[in-house]
Amino acid sequence: MFVRVKKIGAYEYLYLVENAREGGRHVQRVIKALGRRDEVEASGLIDGLIASAARHSRRSIVLSSFYRGQLPELHRLSIGPDLVFGRLWAETGCRNALKSLVADRRFSFDVERAIYLTVLHRLMISGSDRHANDWCSRVRVPGAEGLDLDHAYKAMAWLGEVDAAGRSTAEAVEEALYRHRQPLFGAVSIAFLDTTTLWFEGAGGESLGQYGHSKDYRGHLKQVVLGIVLDDADRPIASFLMPGNTADVTLLLPVVKRLRERFGIREACIVADRGMISADTIAALEAEKIEYIPACASAPAARCVLRSSRMTASPCRSSSPARKAKPNWRSARRRSPGGAMSSVATRRKPKKMPRRAPNSSPVSSASSPRATRRSSPTRASVVS
Repeated sequence: MFVRVKKIGAYEYLYLVENAREGGRHVQRVIKALGRRDEVEASGLIDGLIASAARHSRRSIVLSSFYRGQLPELHRLSIGPDLVFGRLWAETGCRNALKSLVADRRFSFDVERAIYLTVLHRLMISGSDRHANDWCSRVRVPGAEGLDLDHAYKAMAWLGEVDAAGRSTAEAVEEALYRHRQPLFGAVSIAFLDTTTLWFEGAGGESLGQYGHSKDYRGHLKQVVLGIVLDDADRPIASFLMPGNTADVTLLLPVVKRLRERFGIREACIVADRGMISADTIAALEAEKIEYIPACASAPAARCVLRSSRMTASPCRSSSPARKAKPNWRSARRRSPGGAMSSVATRRKPKKMPRRAPNSSPVSSASSPRATRRSSPTRASVVS
């Protein structure tokens, strides 16, 4: 049973209709004509009918009571994000690393929980710190009940602090995380380095935001250069943030220096994009006896693809029958009877067939000097 709207002339009419089966087919049978739509809505007939029928429905009673304010508002919290990423946060060492670095600071709130809340928000939804503060009210995060937006700003400011040696708190966190997962008798054997660009929409980027070569085709916007270093297991080792006008070719040597001094990575082979490679960079890497694998596009630069004392290139030998059967055109030459050199490729070229003139008889075509010269087998018979 339902209400159907039917337009007659310039007005719409409401009918209470039910579906019925008559004579083996479904039909709609009108039970009650409610009247014109505008008059029914103005009189409140539909509202009264719904309220009267809702008394016999448990679900409608609950919803009606909630809309009238007779039931208290229910509060729902999502527990899934913390159950999954909270364990990863602890197993990767992020929680212990942050707590150890902030142990000597006298903050009035839990800095580790504030940072964890912002990271969790970026993983689930992504957005600003202000949006994360509103999102926290709908998610259960143990220890983050009393945190507000001001605490998030203070935690981000602490991550950006720089000590007397020029090292930021974020860099100290990366070094602590590397030491947490570093094996006892193992070391990083290879390190991958790559960069990208992040741009600013609207106002922003007063310090690091600069105009430069945009990899996202947004050269009209201010940007920053973001780089990351990964190990052979695709785990991040270090990251860096540079002004947007920084050239990639100037980044490789400072990153290698930081890996050797801060992380103690001295025997790793550095893999970088060809935009970070130059003659001066290669000379500096070889002077420090650092193994590297750059990506080279040109033929002269291909000689420096692999410069490692551990890795040696061996000639590639193919046992494929197709490769062995491929003829060598340069070596397969022989001298022709006339004394000229002829190759196999030249001798195997198909001969061109003589072209006949359109709409011409055999006799007329043979009379032509060109046709006679090309058709030597029939020349005697035609001339005779």
